[in-house]
Amino acid sequence: MKNLTIFIVLFLSLFFHTYGQIKINLSGTIVTQAKYPANDIVVALKNTGLRDTTGKDGKFEVVGEISPILNGYAVSKPKLRCLGNQLLLEVTQGRMQLSLHLYNAKGAKVLTIFDNRTLSRGQHRIPLLAQLRTMSSSVFIAVLTQGTEITKYRIVKTGGNRLMVHDFNKKSTAAQYYQKARALSVLDSLLFIRYRTVEGKAKTLKEYALPVSKWIDKFEVTLDMIPYEAVELGLAEYKAGRVYPEQVGKNISEYPGPLVRYLRKTGSGVHDYEAWCSEFHSWIMRVTGYPFGDDEGSAMDPHWMVDAHTRLETWYTRKAKFVKKSQITSSGYYPVPGDFIHLNAHTATVRYMDGNTIHCLDGNWGNKIKIPVRGDYRTLKPGTTLHGYGRRSGVVGCSHKSISEE
Repeated sequence: MKNLTIFIVLFLSLFFHTYGQIKINLSGTIVTQAKYPANDIVVALKNTGLRDTTGKDGKFEVVGEISPILNGYAVSKPKLRCLGNQLLLEVTQGRMQLSLHLYNAKGAKVLTIFDNRTLSRGQHRIPLLAQLRTMSSSVFIAVLTQGTEITKYRIVKTGGNRLMVHDFNKKSTAAQYYQKARALSVLDSLLFIRYRTVEGKAKTLKEYALPVSKWIDKFEVTLDMIPYEAVELGLAEYKAGRVYPEQVGKNISEYPGPLVRYLRKTGSGVHDYEAWCSEFHSWIMRVTGYPFGDDEGSAMDPHWMVDAHTRLETWYTRKAKFVKKSQITSSGYYPVPGDFIHLNAHTATVRYMDGNTIHCLDGNWGNKIKIPVRGDYRTLKPGTTLHGYGRRSGVVGCSHKSISEE
């Protein structure tokens, strides 16, 4: 999966409960829909500088320490203000456990509005004038408590049935704001996985949101991805002049190695091999991390090498998605790079789309790799028989699970 850059960004809305450094250890494995490791994926924790990149094993580990003060994570205290004849309490983030008590000017408690109540983010109206009307005093002190954080307000009852609120509590040190922070209390946290997709010729980003509930956790993430890397590999072979069957992938030393390992010789000529269009499609998928299953494999390599166009159609029908020519319009299908094209006795691969015009990548087209243009994808050029298209992306869906016991 070379040259694949997928940004995974943690967007965090946090409520900390202890002051000091917070230890981060978010790790896991990212795989394709074929359950093969996704390589070169960048995993970054926003606003912290902590990041990692997956290797050939698809693993990442974002490890380090962050300071809630240095990185801009502040505990936003709730705010109390007046709205006509009632109070308006603004809870500025997450869920907060709050207490609100009312005292007279002499310091005696006259009313408990609520005690240790958990309130969600938003504005909460508190009708209060009716209770205050029965009291002779016109000046009160409201004490809003959040853990050990105390904020005092002066409430004045006016003659016009209105309330006035003055905040005369002045917090001084940042330490007081963070003394109740705890690293494992994380609210509204999401891991946004951005991975590349293709629209026509242009590569764009698609997002998958993964909720995060702990600072120390492990994940297994499956990304349902468009296999454009397979197309890029085949195109690289074409541009390098490695177009004949015995040349394709000859520079690849790791398994599965060059394509010729999976082809039968049919003559004494240098280029004399069996038809290899389906083998080419299978090979570019395997090298880039999208191998086929073993149901329809050949006798030479039953694990991923599907050596016939009819077997490929069967595989896509059973394991992914196959759209017949008659279903193209009604299904809303539109080709993307890497899709399988079943022609009459031939396999091709979608290279890219230009409007409705389909650009292809073929193995064994005239016994070479070629990049033909075949006209409108719904009908193709006259003289070309289209059976249908096979697709792997957008079929299984992205998924994740936490594998941490903590």
